[in-house]
Amino acid sequence: MNVSYLVDTDWAIDYLNGQDRTRKRLEEIEESGLALSIISLAEVYEGIYYSKDPKEMRKPCLIFCKT
Repeated sequence: MNVSYLVDTDWAIDYLNGQDRTRKRLEEIEESGLALSIISLAEVYEGIYYSKDPKEMRKPCLIFCKT
């Protein structure tokens, strides 16, 4: 798979929080290839770790990273 877009941490968080505008845009460009840097992934996981329910918050992140 070719990667054409590197997804910023803010976009990943907006996607995971269900922001419609971000979801639609990422779905539009998904075919072109998306990537998340290890730094962005670590920032997202930090937010999950310190959330009220890390186990539950981790699920959407796993789905997002598989997409």
